Amino acid sequence: AKAPPRLSLSVEPTLQIGSREGQETALHRVVGTTRLADGRIVLANAGTGELRAFGPAGEFLYAAGKAGDAPGQFLGLAAMHQTGSGDLLAYDYRAKRISVFGDDLTLRRTSSLRDLPVARDGLAPYPAPVGWLDSGALVLRQDLYPTTESLQGSEALVVRQPTSELHLVDSDGRTIGKAGSWPGTKSAMRVARGDAGRLSIATVFVPFMETFEAVVLHDQIVVANTSAYEMCVHDAAGRLVRIVRKIVEPRTVSSKVRKDWVEAQMADAAGGEANPRTRRLYEELPFPAAMPAFRSVAMQKGGQLWVETYRLDNAGSGETLWDVFGEQGALEAQATLPAGFRPHEIGLDYVLGVWKDELGVEYVQLYDLES
Repeated sequence: AKAPPRLSLSVEPTLQIGSREGQETALHRVVGTTRLADGRIVLANAGTGELRAFGPAGEFLYAAGKAGDAPGQFLGLAAMHQTGSGDLLAYDYRAKRISVFGDDLTLRRTSSLRDLPVARDGLAPYPAPVGWLDSGALVLRQDLYPTTESLQGSEALVVRQPTSELHLVDSDGRTIGKAGSWPGTKSAMRVARGDAGRLSIATVFVPFMETFEAVVLHDQIVVANTSAYEMCVHDAAGRLVRIVRKIVEPRTVSSKVRKDWVEAQMADAAGGEANPRTRRLYEELPFPAAMPAFRSVAMQKGGQLWVETYRLDNAGSGETLWDVFGEQGALEAQATLPAGFRPHEIGLDYVLGVWKDELGVEYVQLYDLES
């Protein structure tokens, strides 16, 4: 089959914000970026609980917010969105609060979330943001985990998969609907029984585990599970309107893949070969039978769906390859994004996101995009 055309990115970023030092330009845990109509860039810097605005040339302009619980402050800044009118919505997952700012970062109002699912066994304590619809409704993911069963023996490695529910919350904090429920992201826990039967639980990273992916743009909610190359597009009411698929050859997690992964971890671990217990823990991990069919999803402002190819050789550090599907679900193009760069906002002629250097320092970068 003929390869789809390639979208072209500028070789270098046309704008870069960030530095290793500097109160206004040093960035930490940027959870959202957006480009305003006049070229200003606003970013959500969760590390300091701030929204920061920069000019079209990257110069710092002003900021709003700080760490705290008062109106306009943030305990857990998790997402930001620009509305059609130019206002900015910010979500605080710990305070369970939505704040509305003008494009000059003046605080307009705040609303506490209401009517969310009642706390119960297995329910994750903080709902995670997926994105905002054009109506201003915030889509939140709430994970419900199966409870840990009684263990036979003193220690066990347990793989869990929650049910991921998507709830819609308006800008006044009212829960206005539920988009649906899907199999969530699998995870592993090492559960040990101590004295008096007390349990201790530690999360264990297992490579190649399937994840639940969701993205929101305009009036659409796209959900998928990386176990299959199948993206389900829903409207704001949760109705399925389209399925996007691509045939990909299944790739097994072979014994060689497992061995290579273990050796790479041992090479990075302190003590390396001298720590047989660490090696044994890695070798006993419950590896999935197959690799994910894709890595992540994103949406372009024109309605195109971007799907990131799962590649062993990038592992978060190499270039990333993306399939670009049109509004009707046909594969229209492919795009390659730079190593270490994660897109936050894909416009019609630009890509805006976060890049980390070799020291892990964050920078916001803007690239020109040409079809």
